Amino acid sequence: MIHSVWAGCRTLREKIRGQGGSVLVVVASGMLALTSVVALAIDVGLMTTARLEAQRAADAAALAGAGAFVASPGNEGLARVLAAEYAARNAVRFESVTLLEDDIVIDTDALTVEVTVFRNRDRGNAIPTFFARVFGVQDVNIAATATAEAAPAGGIQCLLPVAIPDRWFEAGGEGNDPDEFDPEEGDYYIPWAQPDTDPPVFNDAFTGYAQSDLGTRIELTSNKANAGMNPSWYYPWRPPGQMGASDFRTN
Repeated sequence: MIHSVWAGCRTLREKIRGQGGSVLVVVASGMLALTSVVALAIDVGLMTTARLEAQRAADAAALAGAGAFVASPGNEGLARVLAAEYAARNAVRFESVTLLEDDIVIDTDALTVEVTVFRNRDRGNAIPTFFARVFGVQDVNIAATATAEAAPAGGIQCLLPVAIPDRWFEAGGEGNDPDEFDPEEGDYYIPWAQPDTDPPVFNDAFTGYAQSDLGTRIELTSNKANAGMNPSWYYPWRPPGQMGASDFRTN
């Protein structure tokens, strides 16, 4: 009888000390931790990208709105239209940005435009998540705000007194290359800000730098002594009271 009881207790102790199934618990715990890390890495990265895209849209809209005051000071309607238009040119997670009236705050006295871009549940366009849905997080709200002001330019460091020639029309003399400058009567300069200026009838091919040239890479080269003027060569601008080379050393 005693032997039978002792054997039963030994069997019970062996079962209690058994390790069977412990690996499954460890693996399950590890998978949960790994899923959490993946959700954090992917979804946080996704939200950060969406936040940057929203900020870019807000910046563009605010700058465009404030830019309206340069051409038309105090024109709130134009500022609002341009802000909304340039916001719509940007996208947050492949969805075009749409601004509501309250998203654009305009101060015509200070000439400032504040734009806030929202992606949230209240508007039905919150940013959806991926792995975080496992933990019940279906989407995330984001917002970005930017303010731009139309104001005179302030101080600029390292402003060099140089001038960069635009393209021109050469009408002075026979047989000259239209892009070679010759300071005689008949030279035509087409301003960048007025690309629609009528060019001379003798050569319609050269129109100066126009809007289509925006983003064109130009290599600036210092001019050569007695070499005349050529596009992309820069020249010193010498205002009244100039001190020669000191104008460059002190700026």
